[in-house]
Amino acid sequence: MKDATASRNVYLRTILRLSNCKAKIRNIDIAKELGYSRPSVTNALKKLSGDGFVILSESNGITLTPIGKEIAEESEWRCNILIEHFMRIGVPEFESKENAFRIEHLVTNELIRAIENALS
Repeated sequence: MKDATASRNVYLRTILRLSNCKAKIRNIDIAKELGYSRPSVTNALKKLSGDGFVILSESNGITLTPIGKEIAEESEWRCNILIEHFMRIGVPEFESKENAFRIEHLVTNELIRAIENALS
């Protein structure tokens, strides 16, 4: 993924989702989930850690910092709204997800809320 924000959001959302079903998240778990190589995941996690979004610990695995969790939850919300909207207008689920993950960081929360209100 070329866009740093999009890539960051993919990793943070993945860690958030994995944390709901695993007590300890390892880089191999993220690599398997995303279909990325372990070295790529390791490099990304080092950057995310350096930027203050995740904590890397031998004993506790990979965890989100409060700001990392906040970004992941907001990104997840934004993606879910876009996916739901795209599917309602007839876009297949896979294509809806793929496009929502690509653009969620490009649009404003106001637009997401407007879409959410239109879906209600």
